[in-house]
Amino acid sequence: MKILLIVFMLVLNQTYSQDNFVIIIDGDEAPIESLKGVNFNDVKEFTIQVKGTTSEKYSLKMEDNPPEDFNGSSITFKRDFDIANKEFTILSGTNSVGRFTINSSGKVEDSDKTIATLQTLQQYFDSTFPKKAREYTEHGLQIRKNYNWVSSFTGDKYVHIFLDMDGNCINATIPQGVSNLQYVVHILYLVVKDNSQFANYSINQTEGEFDGALVFNNSGFELMSGREDTVLVWSNREFLLSTSTRDIKFDVVRTIVDDKSQPFKSARTVLASYTIKMSKVYHGTIDAGFLSTSLANPNYELVNSPTNNDEKVVKKSEESRRGIVTAMATFYFSPIIFIEKFLFGQDIAGYKLYGRNFLDDHEIYERIYPSIGISLNETVFENFFFGLNWEIARGGSLFAGFHYGKINTFNTEGDFKFGETVVNEGGFQLRKGTRWLTKLAFGASIDVTIVKSLLGL
Repeated sequence: MKILLIVFMLVLNQTYSQDNFVIIIDGDEAPIESLKGVNFNDVKEFTIQVKGTTSEKYSLKMEDNPPEDFNGSSITFKRDFDIANKEFTILSGTNSVGRFTINSSGKVEDSDKTIATLQTLQQYFDSTFPKKAREYTEHGLQIRKNYNWVSSFTGDKYVHIFLDMDGNCINATIPQGVSNLQYVVHILYLVVKDNSQFANYSINQTEGEFDGALVFNNSGFELMSGREDTVLVWSNREFLLSTSTRDIKFDVVRTIVDDKSQPFKSARTVLASYTIKMSKVYHGTIDAGFLSTSLANPNYELVNSPTNNDEKVVKKSEESRRGIVTAMATFYFSPIIFIEKFLFGQDIAGYKLYGRNFLDDHEIYERIYPSIGISLNETVFENFFFGLNWEIARGGSLFAGFHYGKINTFNTEGDFKFGETVVNEGGFQLRKGTRWLTKLAFGASIDVTIVKSLLGL
């Protein structure tokens, strides 16, 4: 049986950046700049290609032989003898832009054959989950919404965690959790295609409120191997963890079956255990408000007439704006986020419609929330407030809305004049009354915990 490729390494001595070139051997392509060493057996042909478009003219020179020009953006170098252990130079004009040596593996016995891959784990990760599809945020790595071919779970609702075949994190550590987001765990691992021994990877969620369902998707990528009948395959399996408001704990499990004909004889190993510590999603806050309202509430009093002590007239207090101390409940439903998501189609996690997490906080222009309140320095259930709070700083907001309150009234029909028209006690009581009105109100509110700190409570 013909030995193709055993251990694949490229010794590269650069005098110039050569990230514009790829090498193709036996139909397999790899960037030159990413290979650190190659051992070949009986190599007689390879191709060098320029990545992208270029107006540069290149040539390839083998040791002291005359250089051969590229045919456009590539050159196929072919000889009828083994060209391993030869030094090659890529030239741009007379300048060297790359130099490498293809080393011979020598004679290898069948028992010494090992399988290797053309792609490293990082290269597979970058090709399967390209940079343009990845978005690194304060709360973890996400796959952008329009890249459904990369993952079944895309957009702001999902945070992705990548692990290798030994349970180690790839490219990032376990993120701080945001409750109400969902977490997707990917395991990237090598398997031997069509081999009797096979490995299965799974995720066992041990803590966290969950629905019991694990959703996964498989994809494969065939690689070079050291033998004609053996192919290494990179696999990517993804597991959807449940939505949880508590810390999520999960184990990475590898199960190896030595013989597919006996699938129940397997060895199970827990490779690693991880905890995603959740930060809370808050749905609202209690504030102390200091509001100015245009809903006047005058007082009416029966007093002696200034011209005749035997007669009574009605005295009315001055009608003016009132200052009211309130207790307000603010709900983290942002109409701005609602508009962004449903009118403009922005990719926004669903929990942000009704909640707020300080790890993944709303933008300052989105921090406009509905608020309701009651009075503390006047009759509680006769003064209600409703409107919008705009949080301009953590714990401090501006309020604009309405005051719906019960006020005193006095019937002034006819030629009645305050302080002049004579009224007896019975007439005074008949003319007095109350009614509910709504007027504008505005002011500021402070988180109640800040108030308690200021008062030393």
